[in-house]
Amino acid sequence: SAFSYARLAANLTMHSKPKSQFLRQVCCCSTSFLEPPTSREVHVWCLFPDEVHQMSPLCSYESILSCEERSILKQAKNKKVQKEYLLTRILVRILIAKYTGGVVDATALRFERGKLGKPMILWPSPSNIGKLWSPPKITFNVSHTRSLIVCAITGASQVGIDVEEKDRVTRTDLIRFGRRKFSEMEVAQLEQLNELEARKQHFLHLWTLKESYGKAVGNGIVGTTLRDAAFAFDDFSSTLKFKEYLTGVQAHEQVFTIEANIQNDANLWKFVLLQLSNSHNVPLCVHKDVSVGDPFHLQIMKTIPLMKDEPFFEAVALGMSI
Repeated sequence: SAFSYARLAANLTMHSKPKSQFLRQVCCCSTSFLEPPTSREVHVWCLFPDEVHQMSPLCSYESILSCEERSILKQAKNKKVQKEYLLTRILVRILIAKYTGGVVDATALRFERGKLGKPMILWPSPSNIGKLWSPPKITFNVSHTRSLIVCAITGASQVGIDVEEKDRVTRTDLIRFGRRKFSEMEVAQLEQLNELEARKQHFLHLWTLKESYGKAVGNGIVGTTLRDAAFAFDDFSSTLKFKEYLTGVQAHEQVFTIEANIQNDANLWKFVLLQLSNSHNVPLCVHKDVSVGDPFHLQIMKTIPLMKDEPFFEAVALGMSI
């Protein structure tokens, strides 16, 4: 709205992006401890499986898993699926351990599933670690394709992340599928796109945003999620500086606004659609404090767990809710 634009623009010079301290921590060394993000920050970690091609780290990774995770690992149907599962679990364990300041070891972390199956951290009690300790107020979500694993960590109460390759092949009739599963507004936007590639990308944007919302609330992609969370995209007419201020990430030259129409709680969620290396779309859904008007700040990093952490600069914001 015009009111929101004016308020945020007025704050533009009052809030600096809290990047420098965090990036110094990331660049220090791959085993350094990290300051937990606030409820207005999201740390997005990227791991490219093809960059982990040495056997030594893979062997050491397996020793960090729980007995249950090692059992699942051995049941994987082939080496590629096995490696993908291993890297996904290790990414989560190593990262969360870093945010505890070294109090909890990656091997000691335990997880449980909520009522709808969403993984959650089961923090150890002070008696189990032998010292008084308050766990960081963080939540996480992880997603993966064959070529990229992403993990979002935030101080907000709920977060969902998804990842999809831009060149994913869609074999279904997108309009026909949309008429069965999407809202009338979303189908109308798809029907306006005559060029097949543009229609496919629009469809994938819709699908992955719904996926991120479903993962944030714990439903995943089910019939209610598909229809209850509807999205519309529009041109974003504003200065480049203001667009980047809203997320802390460089804005794509054709960045668009995301209007979320979510049954019962549309005002409680913030959405950002990232594009990484011009090859992957990564949507984020974050629960927001409606009483706070400051923008979210995203920090995007690339990692090989226990070996290398570094800022990831090949990321742009393709779409954002405002």
